[in-house]
Amino acid sequence: LLYAVLALGLAVAVKPAWMRSILGAAAAMALALALLRGVNEELILGQILGRLWWSAAALLCVWLMSQAWARFATPAPHVARIVDAIADGWVVMSLLVLTSAAGRTFLLSGALGGGLNDLGMELPHTGISRALSLPALVSVAAAAAASFWLWTRWPSLARGASAAPAAVVVVLSLGLSYIMPTLGLALLVMTVAATQRDWRIATLACAVALWVVGSFYYQLQWPLAHKALAMVVAGALLGVATWMAHRSLHADNKPGRDIGHGHSATSMSSATSLRWAALAIVVSVTACLVVSNVGIVDKERLIANGQPVFVRLMPVDPRSLMQGDFMRLAPSQMPDGVQRELGTRGTPAHLRSWREKPLMVAKIGANRVAVLNRRASSRTEALAADELLIELTERDGRFVIASDAWFFREGEAARWQPARFAEYRITPDGRALLVNLRGEKLEAL
Repeated sequence: LLYAVLALGLAVAVKPAWMRSILGAAAAMALALALLRGVNEELILGQILGRLWWSAAALLCVWLMSQAWARFATPAPHVARIVDAIADGWVVMSLLVLTSAAGRTFLLSGALGGGLNDLGMELPHTGISRALSLPALVSVAAAAAASFWLWTRWPSLARGASAAPAAVVVVLSLGLSYIMPTLGLALLVMTVAATQRDWRIATLACAVALWVVGSFYYQLQWPLAHKALAMVVAGALLGVATWMAHRSLHADNKPGRDIGHGHSATSMSSATSLRWAALAIVVSVTACLVVSNVGIVDKERLIANGQPVFVRLMPVDPRSLMQGDFMRLAPSQMPDGVQRELGTRGTPAHLRSWREKPLMVAKIGANRVAVLNRRASSRTEALAADELLIELTERDGRFVIASDAWFFREGEAARWQPARFAEYRITPDGRALLVNLRGEKLEAL
């Protein structure tokens, strides 16, 4: 608290606006740390994230009060400049704290490697998203306040043909803010900043809102199918709102209707933007279909032409609550020193000596059970008749064959728990694809 007061005092004393913003961010961080006093490793993750949420809410409440004071109290110009500069840094830090309270977002930690945002690894929403919890209600209230503020500042959104799509978006934002307690606060900041034409803060708040929606993937109280359905419904509602807005645009732009030259030019510009948006959607969908189908054809060819090989597995965890049900896979035998040679766990890939995926030489025994023997020097290395190349893939600091996970339908954990062998298809150049799991005697499960 003393550090926060000191930072604010320095922010008033110095003159450069950028320095005032940095000190405003420092003051917000110090206050957040003060509010988090008593957080330690003995607290469960949900309690930690709940404290982060309350810290972010308190910080954003201070920012909102500063904006209300600057608007309604009409301070002197030099005082307003000081408050605005400090508030810019303050709200940025507040939004970062709010992002931390949401936990990690969809796929980001997987793309950047393990260890990112460990705070969100297990139960990102425990304790802050239960029915009728205070954070959820505050989030809904914040979304409602954002809608009301937007209506008072841009009343045309609630009149005529714009009213229906605006109502759809309001209902959607209220519903999503209830199931994602960090979303309502981000929407409120985004709305206040946008109506003040502060597009930097509005853009940052929009990015935080997208992060929050992505973190919904890791909310464990909902089955994956229910979360997917919620996102499909949300997307459909947004599509309906866009379609209604598009219809109202064409209604305003009918031939012979006297709407004024300026309005007509604006409508034509909006119609052009919508056409470009439609073209972008078509191109995106086409690109997704091309990329995915090229991958499907490649994998089907590998399955058809690759040799069947079985590799014994280590004991595995039969399911994961994070991504639905799947088995964590690892080959049972890795030659001594291979892991050290390839790189220690946690070493970034770009710092390792190898540039391509490492190759192992496997000896094929009875029933085509493979045992990894040694590193291969190249794809053209001479092999014995009972040997073949197998390409390794890095997953979260470990080296595995093709994949470290076997996904299955929810509720089938008992079926796959007896798995002792992984079945692969291997091409002559070492490319591998996981196709099935087998039991102790290589029986189908």
